[in-house]
Amino acid sequence: MILFVNPRATRPDNRRFPLSVMAVGAALPPGIDWEIIDGNLPGMDILATVIAHVERRAGGPDPVKAVAVTVMPGPQLVSAVPFSKALKARFPSLPIIWGGNFGSLYPTPVLNAPYVDFIVRGQGEKTFVESTAAAIHRPSRAWASAPRTGPMC
Repeated sequence: MILFVNPRATRPDNRRFPLSVMAVGAALPPGIDWEIIDGNLPGMDILATVIAHVERRAGGPDPVKAVAVTVMPGPQLVSAVPFSKALKARFPSLPIIWGGNFGSLYPTPVLNAPYVDFIVRGQGEKTFVESTAAAIHRPSRAWASAPRTGPMC
């Protein structure tokens, strides 16, 4: 299970479909389950929702293997940073992947953040699919040993 998180970027009256994470999730091969947690929904607490998913699936046949967060500069960054910090504090071994414009524009500060494990730069469908498939089939080699010092392109 991969959780895609679309942090709050707008007021609920102005919300849009989270097309960027929908496109990446739809590109995943069959057999890799994924779900979108949309912070723009009224009353959505993305941290509580993600924690509940991780805890509910822990020890089961399809645990949450990574949390992918789309981040744009501005209001979405303001939501993404405390979310990622809190999630990493709660689940230190759970990979947190940032994609979207912010990581593409500013890869060095994102990778220097202790609460981000990987970034996907640019259009992420191909890169995310390849890296996720490798991580799911060889988790000890992909997520656990991948260097954090360089961006995924």
